[in-house]
Amino acid sequence: MKDTIHKGLVARKLGRVGSIDSDMQAVMVEFSLPAPYTAEQDEEASTLQPRKIDRVDLSKLFCVTIDPHDAKDFDDAVSIKDGKKPGIVELGIHIADVAAWIAPGSKWDNEARFRSFTSYLPGLTLPMLPKSLTRLISLTPDKLSLAHTVILSVKKDTGEIVGAKRCHSKLKITRRLTFDEVQSFIDGKAPDEWDDKFRGKMRELVELSLKMRNYRKKTEKFLELSIPEIKVLCDFQKMEIIGLERRVQRQSDNLVEDSMLAANSRVAEELIEKSIPGLFRIHPEPNPEKLEDFYVFVSRTFGFFPGDLTSRTACNKFIETLPDDHKKPIILGAFLRSLPRASYHEESQIHYGLGKYKYSHFTSPIRRYPDLVVHQQLWAFDTKDRLRSKKTISKYAVECSEKEANNDDAYYSATDRLKLKYLEQENSKAPGSLYEGLITKITSSGLMVDITQLGVYGFVPVEYLGGRFKYNKQESNLRAERGKQGYKCGDFIFLHLDRIDFIHGAAIFRPVH
Repeated sequence: MKDTIHKGLVARKLGRVGSIDSDMQAVMVEFSLPAPYTAEQDEEASTLQPRKIDRVDLSKLFCVTIDPHDAKDFDDAVSIKDGKKPGIVELGIHIADVAAWIAPGSKWDNEARFRSFTSYLPGLTLPMLPKSLTRLISLTPDKLSLAHTVILSVKKDTGEIVGAKRCHSKLKITRRLTFDEVQSFIDGKAPDEWDDKFRGKMRELVELSLKMRNYRKKTEKFLELSIPEIKVLCDFQKMEIIGLERRVQRQSDNLVEDSMLAANSRVAEELIEKSIPGLFRIHPEPNPEKLEDFYVFVSRTFGFFPGDLTSRTACNKFIETLPDDHKKPIILGAFLRSLPRASYHEESQIHYGLGKYKYSHFTSPIRRYPDLVVHQQLWAFDTKDRLRSKKTISKYAVECSEKEANNDDAYYSATDRLKLKYLEQENSKAPGSLYEGLITKITSSGLMVDITQLGVYGFVPVEYLGGRFKYNKQESNLRAERGKQGYKCGDFIFLHLDRIDFIHGAAIFRPVH
């Protein structure tokens, strides 16, 4: 039989094999992520002028942005001042008024819809809007900014929200802050440049956010799922991975999150009250079969028996009983995976995780198209212009939900690839490095292990265990045919890296006997 010669054409060059740049390019192609804006598009967007609307002058307010130290856009700010009634404070949530620059159906609206979200890969950001436009729109201290503001009247002693109003505004950011700065202040180490007046205002913000969170916890019983994330740090100048960073949710994160949640809820209520077609953020109740699978996994792997998980109260009770050790993030991660994905919908429905029944996305219009659509609908309502129909909104809901899921998959795929590359890189510097793995699954072919210090899963083939082992599927364990040696889920095991299988995206380990 003659050999068949197959011919092909080079469709695209992705870069040098093994470089992090080519890895990210490959992910962009695999998940059909949009290309960055060109210099010409960026220049064109820089000439945009905002549309006119009546605005409230809030430029005298104490108002700060709080973002990561490496933030590229600044689309939200918070302010605080005494209310008109005793015991009431006014919490302002100010969002960049993106709809002033981007009208429905315009060129940049179509570009934003095509992307739907800013896409994030390790060390790389693919923005939903051109950078020049983002700079125009962002809330920064060097200019008078245009904002879309929600002002909440909050009881100072309880954190209960008792009133709300919305307006288009112009404001001046008092100072740009980072989460690290705010957390240092919360921990008792305020930056030297903060004067007494500034510290006093920040203390008010911190105390109010705690009260609001505790009130939400009591009334909404939201799921408290704080799972550490291992992020890959990249230096694209040197084309290398410089390390892994473990990030946990802190009180400074909660301060911003709780303010934004409150604004999102209020906007959803207004959309419903005024019959404005809008995009809502929904999160269905858990599937009982998925919860049963989680129950089996936790009980078999860790000897934990979660009990009744049919209500958020019961789920939170279970979460509170978890020991604060290596097992906790694995259990919480498995629980999170047993829940449905949150998505977008044209009808208001339950958001199970947050314990809310009226919820939208309003607070990130620079990087999320659903938020921009809500801004545009409110702008149209405020100016008595034509609203998009519910049918159109429904189409956007499907598109955005699909693109969000795709973006998430792209991020995790890229992160997993680079973690494996980092593992190989570090092991080549220190061959024979010792790793601690937690056995999370056992099959007849070997052990699945979670290397918690790196946030990666690995595999130990059964032939590396030494001797012959018998697999008990019902009890999910491996027992030596001779001797007492055995492996079961929930056991810790010390490992050496054997190799990285980049084709299948797996780290292969050998046990340390």
